[in-house]
Amino acid sequence: MRHFKNPANDQVHAYDADGSQDDLIKLAQDAGWPEVDLVVGAGPQTPSALSEIIELESMITPRQLREAILTEAGKKWLLQIDKQIAALRKQLPAALQNGGGT
Repeated sequence: MRHFKNPANDQVHAYDADGSQDDLIKLAQDAGWPEVDLVVGAGPQTPSALSEIIELESMITPRQLREAILTEAGKKWLLQIDKQIAALRKQLPAALQNGGGT
């Protein structure tokens, strides 16, 4: 789930991160709404690159890998996810950029 805060009224809107609401997510981003994490008791926070990486990696299921091998659409999807992960890794501290420094 992805959450965006409307700065005009401080309402937080939730959208599924499964791709089914990408058009709504784009509208929120185009309107300049910041993306926030909802943590009980902590209030809205800016999501960390590491949490976004974990979420993206969790989307790569065995079925998605099979689709990437068997179809062009699946391959394109996997490459898009990998590009997003690579961009987010650049935001991490140097010790974490290459898989935790190990």
